[in-house]
Amino acid sequence: MKYKLLFGTIGLLIGIVVMQWTMPKSDASVVMPPVGGVLANETGSVLMTDGSMWQLEQLPGGTGHWLRMNESPIPVGQIQFFSGPGRFVDKNGDMWAIGDTDEWVNYGRPAIGPVAAEQSTLGKVKAKFSGKDGKP
Repeated sequence: MKYKLLFGTIGLLIGIVVMQWTMPKSDASVVMPPVGGVLANETGSVLMTDGSMWQLEQLPGGTGHWLRMNESPIPVGQIQFFSGPGRFVDKNGDMWAIGDTDEWVNYGRPAIGPVAAEQSTLGKVKAKFSGKDGKP
């Protein structure tokens, strides 16, 4: 029995060593500097490293041109998620959008998170659906 355990352990160690030698190495992807000054892209709109936001206006015939739409009210290093030339979320989780007066408005954090749920008991359910006299 001790030889089975010995050979099993040796076989396991050899398997581990072979796996370590033959497994491909993986490296984390390196974030490259923005290409041409484009920092983020969202379906026909881009955020540039200088904070300007541009929208692609497509014309008939497959042509088009870029229109400068907005300027970021905060440094681009503070933008976490870009959602077009009129909306983004900063690193604090606050949502910014262009308001009715064409000015940037900080709407704060979106109302997301766990929803409080109240457990119902049989007594609560009966009370909710019972008649005025207390009988179902």
